[in-house]
Amino acid sequence: MPRYIRDLIDLPEQVHRGDFVLRLTEGVEHPAETVDSYVVTPQLVEAFDNALGFIRSALQPPTSKA
Repeated sequence: MPRYIRDLIDLPEQVHRGDFVLRLTEGVEHPAETVDSYVVTPQLVEAFDNALGFIRSALQPPTSKA
């Protein structure tokens, strides 16, 4: 008898873009579950890296780059 992925894990019939949005109000109410289900994608890593670089450059003392 063949085994199908759908028999092993719970797969939704449909997936929508908003299904993967972390809602902070829900995350704060259930922090352990939020951390367990949180996935860091390459795009998220890049976005955080860009944001931290922007903050770093804003905090550095003004110097001549010439």
